[in-house]
Amino acid sequence: MEYKANTKKLSKQLTEDRTRDKTFGKVVSTRIKYRLQEFKKAKSLDEISTKKPARLHQLSGDYSDCFAVDVSKNFRLIFVGFDENLNQSTDKSEISFLLFLDVEDYH
Repeated sequence: MEYKANTKKLSKQLTEDRTRDKTFGKVVSTRIKYRLQEFKKAKSLDEISTKKPARLHQLSGDYSDCFAVDVSKNFRLIFVGFDENLNQSTDKSEISFLLFLDVEDYH
């Protein structure tokens, strides 16, 4: 599955080891790296586990069209999904491209 971040800053934080470590700390940084590797190996969002450690889940409220995966006890990697025609979708079997919005503690 392909992905990108919605800002240059977030892209740098997610893809550059040194920046990720500095921004999130070593433990959270390593877990973000693992989640990104899982996404890269998957063909669709259906292949990402809904159980721990990833715990893929759809969000509600202001983030109703978004999904998240666990990064740590409090932090989540938040993203929207798109099908192969780059139409936004919430159907996990159709999603083959992700746009990362944020890494945050929304609790």
